[in-house]
Amino acid sequence: NRKLFRYDLVWKKISPHLTDINTIYLSPSGNLSKVSFAAMQDNEGQYLGEKYQINYMLSLTDLLFKKNITAPTSFLLAGGINYDYKLTNKKVIKDIFDTSITAQRSLRGNTWTYLEGTKNEAQKIESLLKKSKIKPVYFSEENATEKNIKNALLQSPSVWHIATHGFYIPLKTKQEDTNNENVYQANEDPMYRSGLLLAGGNYTWENGGNPYEEEDGILL
Repeated sequence: NRKLFRYDLVWKKISPHLTDINTIYLSPSGNLSKVSFAAMQDNEGQYLGEKYQINYMLSLTDLLFKKNITAPTSFLLAGGINYDYKLTNKKVIKDIFDTSITAQRSLRGNTWTYLEGTKNEAQKIESLLKKSKIKPVYFSEENATEKNIKNALLQSPSVWHIATHGFYIPLKTKQEDTNNENVYQANEDPMYRSGLLLAGGNYTWENGGNPYEEEDGILL
């Protein structure tokens, strides 16, 4: 069992020292920076994220200045995203076969469905923030595009909450990939085999790219 192996290797020896501990600060490096500690399960099947409040830090020396940490004041929200793409009056602005990254995104599978609950979720968070006199940046429906979200991230919001479909593609060897439709499945970096669906992403999911937009709606 790979999940238990990861727990035994990384966390099991730490666990006995965490009696009555609820909050944990981590500053992982190297391959550990790719591990989701909150999603790790112990021998009883409980997620660490259910047992502890896990905080990630660039450096544990930041704890020395913890008293100066203020509450977040800027938020990016996305929910109720429309994954379908309308081709009406669209002009080709790029060749989707020009770049290797587009060729690697030829996923060709079932399309993604609208998630009604994510719209309610984002709107409830927006309402709570406004009661605290915080006006978040909120994208939904066709406006939750990869381009809009990336532009918003340039403003370095304190908190991102993007409620959408996510995917992870299991690693394949190049020998297994005989039809060449999922080239990037052979990429050993798991960050290139996982991503988030944004507005219009279904077109890319079906066709391997979107020549009508600067961004293709799949955020890796």
